[in-house]
Amino acid sequence: MNIGLTGVAYKYPGNEDDYSNRLKEDAQFLNMNFDANNEIEPNNSPYGTEDQQKQFMAYIQNAIDDNQNIPAGSFCTVPESVVELPMEKGAKSFKRQYPIAHRQMPELEEQINEWLKAGIIKENRANTSFNSPLLMVPKKDENNEITSHRVCLDVRGINKLIPDVVYPVPKIRSIFDNLAGGEVFTKIDLKNAYNSFLVVPKDQHKLSFQFKNRTYTFQGCCFGLKTVTAIFCKVMKILFADMDFIETYVDDCVIKGTADNHASNVKKVIERLTSVNLKINVKKCSWYQRSIYLLGFVVESGGIIKVDPRRLTNIDSWPIPRNKKEVMRLMGILSYMRDFIPLISRVAAPIDRLRNDPDVENNWTQEHTDAFIALKEILRLNERFTVHLFGSL
Repeated sequence: MNIGLTGVAYKYPGNEDDYSNRLKEDAQFLNMNFDANNEIEPNNSPYGTEDQQKQFMAYIQNAIDDNQNIPAGSFCTVPESVVELPMEKGAKSFKRQYPIAHRQMPELEEQINEWLKAGIIKENRANTSFNSPLLMVPKKDENNEITSHRVCLDVRGINKLIPDVVYPVPKIRSIFDNLAGGEVFTKIDLKNAYNSFLVVPKDQHKLSFQFKNRTYTFQGCCFGLKTVTAIFCKVMKILFADMDFIETYVDDCVIKGTADNHASNVKKVIERLTSVNLKINVKKCSWYQRSIYLLGFVVESGGIIKVDPRRLTNIDSWPIPRNKKEVMRLMGILSYMRDFIPLISRVAAPIDRLRNDPDVENNWTQEHTDAFIALKEILRLNERFTVHLFGSL
């Protein structure tokens, strides 16, 4: 009948706490798994009883053991996983090694020895057409302090010479929609995922580097090649085409299920990975969980999605954007969370209008400041933008 009422009191002094409690009770009625007080710790909140957890691990242990016994030097056997580096005739990309700090040399040498032992690289004859420098990329902890380094090959020169491989990366919203309805989750981490894809032998010399007057080449694909993400997504899609209980995003594999079928689902996934020589990193897997971290969000039982609170730890120190580049950076962060934060686009609209403004600092007004403060407050209140997705197993 299109009849509405406005101005009707729904709170009065003294009943605010009661009203807030009823909202939470309503949410809990809709979903008994709702973590109203944010007490569930993702990746560390096992589902069910201790006996159920033990039974789960006992059921999948043989599959894990078989997977860990994949011989060193084995590569993925899915035909589409073989990486080629086609180039025009006479193409070259030779770049000398960058200087590496003396204190980082032991860490670099340890990584090279690990690669050799795993069969990811091999010593090779020197060539004058291809060489890429190694990089020591810092790994930082939660306090933004450097704890170690990731050794990478700087393949920007190679990327300029090879064609793109086009294959769609899964949409994040689709992944979460498909995980809806899950009661229990397992997240599997693949060990040396990209390195498990064989580079076709005729192209391996194009991924060469030098260390202590010796030349090495990658047999397994290295991180940084512009084609490898698309290739990996394609292989994962092929590998799990007949399993509707797993979602993959590049090398992240998440399995959903119920208390009744989850162990069976997880075992099938591990056995499938083993059958094509893809090894899992057992220590980094999250088994039989009510809640997991995934792609900057938290996925919980009952189709609940939250923004990962670890992304918001420094929100109070976010500076007001001073130029269009900083505006675009802020809007990029918000765009990533847009599907899970009600009305965020409307709140951010005044700031978004400055995206192409050449003089953001002087055109920034109180309206923009109010919007900026409101956005930070919305992000702080993680509980308020919990989203319920509905799906079935």
